[in-house]
Amino acid sequence: MLVLALVAALAAADAPPADPPTTVAPANVKGAKAAADKDPNRMVCKSQPTPGSRMATRVCATQLQWDRNEEASRQFMRDSQSKAGIGETGPSQGMRTP
Repeated sequence: MLVLALVAALAAADAPPADPPTTVAPANVKGAKAAADKDPNRMVCKSQPTPGSRMATRVCATQLQWDRNEEASRQFMRDSQSKAGIGETGPSQGMRTP
């Protein structure tokens, strides 16, 4: 979780300023919700645990930033696991070949 917070902070520092959110006037309420859910500039606030505290910290970012942070975290884990050889099998992992 600490990695996610670090990635979020780095991405927020590198991200260009977001344009103001655009509003859509759909014909029905369901359409409005669907349009709002797909808007990458929509602000989303999430509670995240704080290490050493029982209180969670509320972090707000755009949906696009949350999506990028999540993908960066996945990529970091994939890279870390591939460097450590986790999930790989073969002679390099100590298996003997005849």
